[in-house]
Amino acid sequence: GTDGEFLGEGAQLAAADDHALPGEILVAANTDPGWTYVNTGFVAPLDTWTHIAVVYDIGAVRTYTNGTLVHSYDGAGVIGDVSGYNELRIGNREGTDQSFVGLIDEVRVWNTARTAGEIA
Repeated sequence: GTDGEFLGEGAQLAAADDHALPGEILVAANTDPGWTYVNTGFVAPLDTWTHIAVVYDIGAVRTYTNGTLVHSYDGAGVIGDVSGYNELRIGNREGTDQSFVGLIDEVRVWNTARTAGEIA
């Protein structure tokens, strides 16, 4: 999963499409085959540091804000990209000019799924 803090300035954490509202948190999830962007329904407050953690565990994607589970998604398959690039990106999207507008700090990437207790 990924773990870090960000300060939103009216843009998406992960730019996904034109249907997202400013500050909405979106995650990419595998659908085997392929992937999709999923809107978590959480809108980060503007001008406030917010801790975001996304855990990917054998297809299940859990999103936490400030240590609280705010969204779960049942995906499928291993982490990967159908385009073949397999790049880890935080704050922008491959092949577009859509990028997070704001500050991102203290990013951590783990090679194991973190538990809710470890995130809180």
